[in-house]
Amino acid sequence: MRILGLSILIISCTACLEGKPLPSSDGGPDSSRSCTQNCTQGESACVKDQLMLCIKDEKGCTHWTAPQPCPSDRPHCSNGRCEAQCTDECAQIGQRRCTGVGNQYQICGQFDSDTCRDWGQLASCGTDELCLEKTGQCIPSCDGKPCECSPGQTQTCPDVGICKGGIRSCQDGYFGPCAWVVGPKPEVCDGVDNDCNNKIDDQLPPEGCAKQEGVCQGSVKPCGGTSGWLDCTESDYQAHAKSSGLTYEATETICDSHDNDCNGAVDEPSDCCKPDCATKACGDPDGCGGTCQTGTCPPGQECQAGKCVCKPDCAGKDCGADDGCGSPCPTGPCPDPNASCDAGVCKCDFVECSGKCCASGDVCASGACCTPDCTGLECGPDPKCGTSCGTCANGQVCLPKGTCSCQMPAPQKACTGGWCTVPAGCFKMGSPQGELCRGSDEAQHQITLSHAIQVAETEVTCSAFQALMGYSTTSVSDCSDCPVASVAWHEAAAFCNARSKKDGHAECYVDKGSGAACSPTSPCAAPEVCANKKCISFEAAATYAGSKVYDCPGYRLPTEAEWEYAYRAGAPSALYNGAITACAAADTNADAIAWYDKNSAGDVHPVGGKLANDYGLSDMAGNVEEWCSDRYQATLATATDPWGATSGTERVVRGGHAGAPAGKLRAAARAKADPATPHNRRGFRCVRTISPPSP
Repeated sequence: MRILGLSILIISCTACLEGKPLPSSDGGPDSSRSCTQNCTQGESACVKDQLMLCIKDEKGCTHWTAPQPCPSDRPHCSNGRCEAQCTDECAQIGQRRCTGVGNQYQICGQFDSDTCRDWGQLASCGTDELCLEKTGQCIPSCDGKPCECSPGQTQTCPDVGICKGGIRSCQDGYFGPCAWVVGPKPEVCDGVDNDCNNKIDDQLPPEGCAKQEGVCQGSVKPCGGTSGWLDCTESDYQAHAKSSGLTYEATETICDSHDNDCNGAVDEPSDCCKPDCATKACGDPDGCGGTCQTGTCPPGQECQAGKCVCKPDCAGKDCGADDGCGSPCPTGPCPDPNASCDAGVCKCDFVECSGKCCASGDVCASGACCTPDCTGLECGPDPKCGTSCGTCANGQVCLPKGTCSCQMPAPQKACTGGWCTVPAGCFKMGSPQGELCRGSDEAQHQITLSHAIQVAETEVTCSAFQALMGYSTTSVSDCSDCPVASVAWHEAAAFCNARSKKDGHAECYVDKGSGAACSPTSPCAAPEVCANKKCISFEAAATYAGSKVYDCPGYRLPTEAEWEYAYRAGAPSALYNGAITACAAADTNADAIAWYDKNSAGDVHPVGGKLANDYGLSDMAGNVEEWCSDRYQATLATATDPWGATSGTERVVRGGHAGAPAGKLRAAARAKADPATPHNRRGFRCVRTISPPSP
């Protein structure tokens, strides 16, 4: 019933196939090729209700013979033997198994005229892959073992053969199989790697030569790559016969009790003796000094190579029952409904527990099969079986009732080279209802950020902007260490891209501007802005647009959620160093951390002159207000890795500035601005994602 369903059956080749078998689909023995082992000598296999044998040629290479029909009284081929009735070889369609022969696997399906499930065509995993016994899937190999990974981690699969756009995801602690956008397909003889295992035209079910009588029986065509299956030549037939110790002739001239010219007639020369076994028993003299290779046998026996031997009978018997010849039946039902017959042994389909097979979805707990119940639970153990109902995201803790609760991690200062690391975590964004100076768009909500980021220790300075961009929006000579101001959102995005390019990272934004020349007297058409005498208009690159902003490995503007999370550094208070006592008057806590309208004299000041927060970040409040990447939306809600509104033009601005009152310096204070409109106290700082999502 199935293509290459490998079940070892120790029988004589002549017992199953009247002629002598020959090399397989690689074209047979060839002195110009190295020897390959395509199967194990003595194995038998099925191809759509036809039987094949594995034989060894004079070079010691093993090959499959061409498929031959089963006899009429046993028309179904199953598990490498001809049977009177078809039997299921596998439990369910789509099931996979590793064969244990090299690094190969098969898939369960229905491939012939009957309704039984059969194991499919044998296929090989890739050169750097292994077949996982538990699932039958091909997964990446790290020194012969599965490659470990963290939950949520993915890996891009390199294109191979016809397969394109593959992604591996982390499953049970190791990388799983490639999920391809294109491919794979079953391997065929066409010079192409169709099954995407880095091997061309391998594991092909052999295709028989035109001549299949006499000494040509079992001969197979060579695969010619892009030319497809090649017709067999006289030399192919000669090599086939020679591999079994026989002789092929284009015109028969010898008398040896064989059909040497493969035309269906034995010993055609007139002086040859004509064997007669038409009405004789198996093993009787054939009248020419030989014995009859076919003939009648007593009940329960069959003729093999001129001898009556026991005929296996597994019809209606359970898996592993005696086949009547002292061997276990390789197929048949198992007493446990959650087990399947595998080569005469009942094996659990899912999980074995204390000698019993558990149903799908069950686990083994305290020596018994148990169905987990995580209804209404997000984390922790399920009360029934004790298995995990999940883990909480970074910054969240699992409460005894099985739900995740937001908890901002304790901040740790980790700054080097002008960049401070801000870990992934969870926090309450916005302000509580009783907070002084609170705005109407500051409703508190829970935010989880699954990526750690690097945040610039200070706002971008005039000298840094001039050095990288070749121009400045403010006078560098007046204060080179002051934050650059009068920067449009598009210019801030352009700076981030330039920094990414300088450091060898992917660019997070793309310039959609016309590039036309511009000047103060010849401005750009909206929404473009004039930057260094050129019209620009930036937006997120398609690869990193929307929710994918966190995936960009280059420098970018922070999302609004990232900005407030970085500002707070674990502080739930209005300012990162404590509460606020006045909205418009001077405030002691504001004086310590910010340049604002009560201490700045209306001017920006050199960066880093005020108290940094617990992450080591300076000027998060005051000096210049800072662009964020998000489009503004008035109402915010609980989310993981939010990215702002999907429409609109205004971008979020945060932090307050040197001319703003104390109330605008709060962590939750929000503002918005036209991305094409600069302001003399508006600047920015860059961030960069440095870790993949956390579990």
